[in-house]
Amino acid sequence: MLTAQLETEHTVAQSMFKQALRLAKQADEEENPQLKFDCGYIHLSMAEALTTRHHPVTLKEHLDEAAKLIDPAFQRRHLMVQVLRAQGDIINAKYSSGLKRDRHYGEATELAIEALRLAKTLESRVNRDRILGIYQQLMKSPYQHEPMVARLGLMLANW
Repeated sequence: MLTAQLETEHTVAQSMFKQALRLAKQADEEENPQLKFDCGYIHLSMAEALTTRHHPVTLKEHLDEAAKLIDPAFQRRHLMVQVLRAQGDIINAKYSSGLKRDRHYGEATELAIEALRLAKTLESRVNRDRILGIYQQLMKSPYQHEPMVARLGLMLANW
């Protein structure tokens, strides 16, 4: 019963995101200042919602689109793209094995290190906390003894 409810909620949320994206594109075409939307932010929100489910292809597509559409001046949003990419790699690693799994954990760690540098520059504690969550997942993984994970832990401790 709980799964069905969550699946229904997922379907409704996905439908609402698609509707918001259509409205945003329509507002862009009409250049209506009252309906100023940011398609990049909608893709970022969709990607964030997808981190709770295992949809690696869809997640990557939305993150790629968000990175392309978000104004470079919005550094916090680009930071969030990096954090979500790292979270996506953690998810992919959990569903992979061998070298592929290690590659996902390695990529997640590199992205988290880059994101932490930017989070510190922007003084973004909320993103630092998200990166701490990634670090905690890495510490529970087979990748926990890698030097890059230790480096991420040290960077977090020295925030």
